[in-house]
Amino acid sequence: MSTAAPAKTTKRKRRRYSCGPCKTLKIKCNLQTPCQACKKVGREDKCYEDPPKPPSKEEINISNRRKKLANRKKELAALSEEDEPLSDANIKGEKLEDNPGNIQGKKRHSGASYTGSTSITPVPNSLNVMPSSSSNFEESMAQNANSAILPQAVLHLIDNTRNVSLDSSYLSSNSFRDLFASVSSTSSSDKQISTSSVSRSGSLASSLFSHRLSSGGLENIRLDPDVNNYEYHNLNTNHKLNEMYSMGPQATDQPLNTHNFYLSQPNMTMISPSINESGFHPNATPIELQDIQNKQIMFTFNNKDLNIFKSFLPAFPILEELLHQYKLSSSHTYYNVLNIEQIFDVFKDFFNIISSLSSTDIIKIDKHSLKCISHFYNIMAISYLLSGWESEVIVNLDKQTVIQGWINISSMIRRIILDITKVSDILFSIEWYLTIRDFFKYNNLVLDDYSSFSSVIELLKLNAWILETIKKDPKKLSSQKDKDVFRVVMYWTYLRLVDLEVPYIMSKGTFIDSPEFENSIVPDKQTFNYLFKDLTNIADPMSNISFQIMRLYFNRTQYTASAKLFLKSYLEFFCDLSSLTVNDIDEFKRRISAKTFEQTESDLRTLVMVQFCQHAAIRWISFMNIEFSHYFPSLRFASYLTTVLNLFNQFSRLDSAIKHQTQNRVCLVDKLLQTYSYNCFAVFVRSLVFQGIFVITLKNFNHLTDTILNFREIFGIAKSRFQDTFTLFWNSEVHSRLYLNLRFFQNSFDLCLQMIDISENDLKFDLLDDFNSYLMSDLPLYEDLTLNYFASRDNLRLYLEILWRSLTHIKSSNLSTELIISELLNLNMDLLNSKLHDLTGLMVTSEIVDDFTKLVIEPNTHEGSIAHT
Repeated sequence: MSTAAPAKTTKRKRRRYSCGPCKTLKIKCNLQTPCQACKKVGREDKCYEDPPKPPSKEEINISNRRKKLANRKKELAALSEEDEPLSDANIKGEKLEDNPGNIQGKKRHSGASYTGSTSITPVPNSLNVMPSSSSNFEESMAQNANSAILPQAVLHLIDNTRNVSLDSSYLSSNSFRDLFASVSSTSSSDKQISTSSVSRSGSLASSLFSHRLSSGGLENIRLDPDVNNYEYHNLNTNHKLNEMYSMGPQATDQPLNTHNFYLSQPNMTMISPSINESGFHPNATPIELQDIQNKQIMFTFNNKDLNIFKSFLPAFPILEELLHQYKLSSSHTYYNVLNIEQIFDVFKDFFNIISSLSSTDIIKIDKHSLKCISHFYNIMAISYLLSGWESEVIVNLDKQTVIQGWINISSMIRRIILDITKVSDILFSIEWYLTIRDFFKYNNLVLDDYSSFSSVIELLKLNAWILETIKKDPKKLSSQKDKDVFRVVMYWTYLRLVDLEVPYIMSKGTFIDSPEFENSIVPDKQTFNYLFKDLTNIADPMSNISFQIMRLYFNRTQYTASAKLFLKSYLEFFCDLSSLTVNDIDEFKRRISAKTFEQTESDLRTLVMVQFCQHAAIRWISFMNIEFSHYFPSLRFASYLTTVLNLFNQFSRLDSAIKHQTQNRVCLVDKLLQTYSYNCFAVFVRSLVFQGIFVITLKNFNHLTDTILNFREIFGIAKSRFQDTFTLFWNSEVHSRLYLNLRFFQNSFDLCLQMIDISENDLKFDLLDDFNSYLMSDLPLYEDLTLNYFASRDNLRLYLEILWRSLTHIKSSNLSTELIISELLNLNMDLLNSKLHDLTGLMVTSEIVDDFTKLVIEPNTHEGSIAHT
């Protein structure tokens, strides 16, 4: 790792603000959605697809800071008489911070010494947070300047000779009860705050709490959007997009973060370590030193903040139950990002302390603990959402208000403590996003997910050290020497997984379109295994199989100008995908054929993993478009067709076995929901929706029966299996436990019901455009289908086009035509009938790929450039 900050010799790159069409045409964009130029020529749809990206809050603050400070004084003057006016000292301090020429003055005010030295003097771990007199405090800060705060150069200047393995006792030995300090009287602590605190700049006025929570008037609370939060600022600029992609009930619901309170902007205080705690941490890495330092940074919250915290806390037994629900029902894909037990321990002490304080007290909380508290508010919100509870957990507050309140508090804490110059804070922001994703996912909040994801990406772009780190060659990394690097690379890999997992984010091409991330790390097998070495110990099968698939994807990422090599490589990917579960499937076949079959947890794991692979095989048919330019994609279409017909064969057999064992008291869906997270069952629901798309497409395709494939017979099989599976789902716990509480399941099942209705009609279409127009007008949840499953109408149309072209090609063939797959296989009814009762569709093997390459790809493909997808 470099020991000096890289010299900036090139001109700073300015990011694009205008929409895609204006950027392409090089015309002025007024940064609205849709922009004036696009409205004038009628290309609003293109503007919505690639909307303007106005300057972020951080960019705007550079020019507007003074104006906001003036507005703050006016807002505070308009508050009730009980609110103290903004003192001249505070205004002066904030102007000091605002003026770039007064940086040294600000540093002296904070009591921190910044020198040109690159040596790192870490902050001790154990805290002493009881305040001393102002004079003693300033003296101790001056004496311990180097140990009180880390130089900014820590982010870029890393000593390669340092032993960076940190003993875990540094982070876990001290009691969490020492992380908090409260002052029993507001007036008694004001003097100390004014002399020893560092005023943090912020655009929200302090004490904008418009309802007195202590008075009990909580019934009509609404939270205003946190305008300083990037996600919600971005959503406001894209409100037209929300209207275009209506999500059913969401269109009339209150938007996220609509409660009407704010946490004040707290004062930040540096705590000097005691004499016996002022030693060095020679084994700590620079990022770990930042984590240790966070325990010395205190934030003072006033009595109004305390009332907000207290008013949005349930009874302690509910906290424990919510933690249990989170472990039971949430996604564990990001299992090694958060230390959930440590987070709960911190929040438990936070709960005990604020419960004992009066409404006139203030409370000091260190930055490390605030991160944990922010995470646990999100954990509570997600747990309450997924629990299915309808009873109140807080008196006089309905479920929706409580969930939104918790998320709002978590978001405001993050905004308050985030320092974009510190790598540890950027990693915290990534953790926060990965934690909140379950809330976005199960509420169908795709736009919120994308906005939050984009805000994290913007943070990464601002840090040169992170950008340099994720461009390293992973094969040259040493696990002992580059502990910080591995941590950053792991978080970067998680973001890459999100980019591949969420259709809307993938459609936006966040990584591909960002030149800052050019040549960023794609983990090789060795690096991937090190980053996720404990993967096999996870109970959640989705985590296991998803990482195995992503490892295959990353390892196959390559850029080639050879059409033959690219096509073969993409087919080998599906071959590898099939091989991931082949042994488990064979074992399941052997066991279920036995007379004394007893269902075990391994059967459930195999089922979920196989379903995930099948879902991948039927979701990614857009690659066939590349093959169509050279030949008919008989191998991939055969794989797709047999898989979409057999999607739930294994599910049905295991469901029948469980019902037989329990005399119909338990079904497979109930077992899955009791054993795994909702994320595991969600893959079955997504597969069902894709099967429904196939059924209604085949139903409305104007087909004949005297072709290689008998479409009428195939439709009858597919429709019957689709409806039978839907009935199995609907008659289980799904209706009462998921459908009524989580919008993702509600909309997906409503989609299936609408597709069943469409499959009963007598309409036939010769043209895809006519069929697509029919779906847009007669499928009520068409927009939900596009947004949550395909990201856009164009992507859905492309999916339907590939399927429609395949059906049309087969329809135009006669019975004597051979659609060759391998030396032993042709695509015909014999192949389909031979696979109808298999647990999966056609297993793509290396032998089949080799034959297909020799018999189909090579004779029909000439070397030439091909776009890499």
